[in-house]
This record gives sequence, structure tokens and C-alpha cells, in this order.
Amino acid sequence: MELTIEKSVLHKLAYLGRLDLIKLFVEQHGYNVDLRDGHGRTPLFYAIARTCEDVVYYLVENGADVNACANDKMTPLNLAVLDRHMREKYIEQGYY
Repeated sequence: MELTIEKSVLHKLAYLGRLDLIKLFVEQHGYNVDLRDGHGRTPLFYAIARTCEDVVYYLVENGADVNACANDKMTPLNLAVLDRHMREKYIEQGYY
């Protein structure tokens, strides 16, 4: 997944797996966990694509929509299903 300038800081932090900074922006600055980039993807897409489990769980626990449909009709849940390891984690946590 390509990281471009049209992504917000939250998208970039999710891509980099920076949970510490994501918490800061969400909890102290009220950033929207479902903010869309130019492709309609939320930060959750990037966390799943990079298999950043701690970021994935944090975003979901803080209201990220696992069914947020991007411009290409892909959802974070679809992306997670494509990855066996993440699929098992989603099922264990009840996010299906």
C-alpha cells in the first residue's frame, strides 16, 4: 500500500505502527479514527496492511469502522480476511 501526501497524520502513523502517537492524536486532540484519505481508506486499512496488531485493536476499540468501504469497495475487514494471521485475531476478538 503506497503512502502519499494525501494521507493525514493519522494514516501515516497507522502505517508506521506508532500507537503511542496515535493515542496522543486521538485522545488529546480528538482526531477522527475513521478519517478518509484520497482513496477513501481509513487509518485502519494501513494498520491492517502493515499487520500492526496493537494499532488495529486500538483503532477498533476506539470506534474505527471495520466495514468502512474505500473507493475500490474494499473494507478493512476484507483486507484482514486476506491475511490469515489477522483473520484469526479478528475472529478471536469477535470483530467479524
